[in-house]
Amino acid sequence: MTKNNLEAALEYLEHGWSVIPVGQDKKPKMKVKEFQKRRANELEVRKWFTQWPDANVGIITGAISGIVVVDIEAGGPTNDLPPTVMCSTGGGGWHFYYKYPDNYVKNGVRVKELTDIRGDGGYVVAPPSLHKSGKNYEWFVAPGDADFADLPDWVLERSATIKPKINLEEKLKEKVPDGERHNAAAQLAGKYLRELPFQMWKTAGWPALQKWNDDNCLPPLEQADLRAVWESIQNKEQQRRDLTSENMNVAKSDSEWHLWTIDEILNHDFGKDEWLIESLLLKPGLMALSGNPGDYKTALALYFALSVARGTPVFGKFPATAGRVLMIDEENHLRNIKKRFEALGGVAGEAVLYLSQNEIKVDSGSAVARVLKLIEQHKIALVTLDSFVDIHRQEENDSGGMQLVLSAMRQFVKAGASVIFLHHPTKGGFGGGQNLRGSSNILAQVDVHLHVEKKRDEDVLILKQEKMRDAPKLKPFEVKIVLGEKGPSDFVFADFQNEKEAKAEDAAKAIEEVLQEIAIQSRQQLIDALKAQYGRNAVDDGIKFALEAKILELVPKDELPNALTPNEKRQNYYRLFSGGKSFKETPVLSL
Repeated sequence: MTKNNLEAALEYLEHGWSVIPVGQDKKPKMKVKEFQKRRANELEVRKWFTQWPDANVGIITGAISGIVVVDIEAGGPTNDLPPTVMCSTGGGGWHFYYKYPDNYVKNGVRVKELTDIRGDGGYVVAPPSLHKSGKNYEWFVAPGDADFADLPDWVLERSATIKPKINLEEKLKEKVPDGERHNAAAQLAGKYLRELPFQMWKTAGWPALQKWNDDNCLPPLEQADLRAVWESIQNKEQQRRDLTSENMNVAKSDSEWHLWTIDEILNHDFGKDEWLIESLLLKPGLMALSGNPGDYKTALALYFALSVARGTPVFGKFPATAGRVLMIDEENHLRNIKKRFEALGGVAGEAVLYLSQNEIKVDSGSAVARVLKLIEQHKIALVTLDSFVDIHRQEENDSGGMQLVLSAMRQFVKAGASVIFLHHPTKGGFGGGQNLRGSSNILAQVDVHLHVEKKRDEDVLILKQEKMRDAPKLKPFEVKIVLGEKGPSDFVFADFQNEKEAKAEDAAKAIEEVLQEIAIQSRQQLIDALKAQYGRNAVDDGIKFALEAKILELVPKDELPNALTPNEKRQNYYRLFSGGKSFKETPVLSL
């Protein structure tokens, strides 16, 4: 009986192997370092293959699983490999599984013709995974059908002399065959990254590697594969440079620690809470400003910066404390920023300093140390970061990585600066509330989460404080966008939203999301779909709002699906506004 990937993964787990899920591209679905030290349990494995039902099965090699695998590509020599547990790879190659020796076994690429070694720190794709050729990995001699043979001596010897160095000068001139492309690309990328200043990595190093790939590789590596090689070596080089720089995290000696007693805390005068922008951002404090593309996040960040630099009220309502601003922008070209500054009335002498597209990563010790130095030298009151995804090298859903990034921002706060970073939202389900994309650790670390969205068909922004630490949250309020020739020239406070109207508008957006998933829904179906967030009256108000705003429309009785019973057809059904277009052929996903 043929096993599926989950069943196979669980069986390998019983063999004592460390199992991971991998994609069709052979890349792990998550970080594997942890599972090079411990084996996942059955619950974790079941969760992975539920989350990624199409995932292939990966096995961590080395001491953790007690195996070393010799990977032979199609056409490679097998005459000096003793019989053992082995499988075909689906691409015409073979994996020979050997018993892990007492010695540490390094991974090795091209230890000889078309031959790689997968030892400590490596992994292989295992049967019955699907190869990109469309064929499955298959056991030729399965575990249990034969003993694992001892690792041949020559493999252990070759593992100690991994990756013979390629003559880069020659590789720049000659053609590189299929089996040597990745190795040569990695070494050439390392050469460029080591020799170039980091400001030239993007503008000179990466284009040079692309040109070499196009001119010299037979055939050229896919752009995605070449980029993966470049970014992997780039991260290592960045970390190497960080280690040789003054590190920001200098541990304090015990003598520098101060243990506070409860009496000291209660009797200490910490001073009055101060606002950088009254009711919006404490001084110092950390704010996440979220919004979807086109919702004026960058324009608002510039506006906040100028308001603080000038000491003028934000939106004409919330007083701002004057101070110098440092803007770190990894997303926008200075040409576009100039236009936005001009539109907002920016003039020479404004107390704003700007860093544009310098590859600043706040998970880099040296980068944080340099920013802290700027904060101290220029007495910076506000730091803005645009955008969050561009200022670190971590995985957004990894809580540990996000802890590192937010801890770095907290150092800016400790240095006396308030911080605003721009990020994208993720809907937390129907109901109008917004969460920040990525790990929940991001929202947990910020003092303020201010969400902005543009009102449909109006030059109006709706701002909502989804989180406000240490102060009462403001009610959602509206801001009028004043448009000039070059873009927004001002943002003016309009009014706080009426609570009932705001609830109706939020419900209307939730109804719109339901109808984007299921084309036609009755009033009762909408009430049932949204009952966790809204009562019956709120849904009715949302339907009324959405009808008036032409977000949705009542479905004519003659256009209702024939599958509905006469009794069901007596109800009111709604769909997204069609502008008069017939939706008779609209598929109904569920009724």
